[in-house]
Amino acid sequence: MYSSELNTYVIFNNWAYFYDLVFNSYACFKDSVFNGYTNFSRSIFKDYADFSHSVFSGTADFRGSVFKKIAIFGGSEFNNIAGFGESKFNEIADFVFSKFKDIANFEYSDFNDVVTFGGAVFNGEAYFRRSEFKNIAEFDYSIFNGETNFGYSEFYSTAKFEHSVFNSDAYFEDVTFEKESRFNDAMFKGNASFNNTRFKDDALLWNTAFLGKLTLSRTRYEKLYIRWYDINGSLVYDDAALMSLMKDFQDLGYFEDYEDCYSQYMREHGNLTV
Repeated sequence: MYSSELNTYVIFNNWAYFYDLVFNSYACFKDSVFNGYTNFSRSIFKDYADFSHSVFSGTADFRGSVFKKIAIFGGSEFNNIAGFGESKFNEIADFVFSKFKDIANFEYSDFNDVVTFGGAVFNGEAYFRRSEFKNIAEFDYSIFNGETNFGYSEFYSTAKFEHSVFNSDAYFEDVTFEKESRFNDAMFKGNASFNNTRFKDDALLWNTAFLGKLTLSRTRYEKLYIRWYDINGSLVYDDAALMSLMKDFQDLGYFEDYEDCYSQYMREHGNLTV
């Protein structure tokens, strides 16, 4: 059991084991360097946990940890696997401008307050499957260079992915967005799948670029703010998806988009020639 930790500017040249510990007060590891395998798994941080601007050269293992106060990892570099699966963040989780050079695993995690990955760079796979975001989730201006998977996650508040770039395949399958979701000005260079996703509030995809394939099979939404010219040529053909889009275009007053979508529907059925 640890209390009153002030370990700023520390260099750990070998393995660093903090497995299954309780930090009763401020745990400060800011600007530290972890050159070997680092294990904070199943630890409990009862006060602030500050790892800002730290460097993890080996595997960073925080699996199953509990952060009861603010957790700060902003500006940190993870040069190997970053394992945060099954962790719980009760207050703000700050990963602003962090760099993940290998796998970033946040599967089955609970974010009970604001979580921000704004400007973060994910060079390896980014896994957030089956996680819960109870407050605002910010991924604005993030770069995802590897496969990205948010499958089966739930966003209970605003989800922000504006100006983000997905350079590989992105999976948002079976995700529930309870509040507004913002993908404005984002770019999907790989395939983007929103199959069986539920948007219960406005889904904003203004000026969103889809350079790979876009799938909307069984996707449900109230209002999907997207333009036909942004997805024409990328949308994987699906009768139900096209019918839903046509209704959405009508409801939003996008009559030109409706006509273009209808024309595509008729072409796919061989009832329209050009």
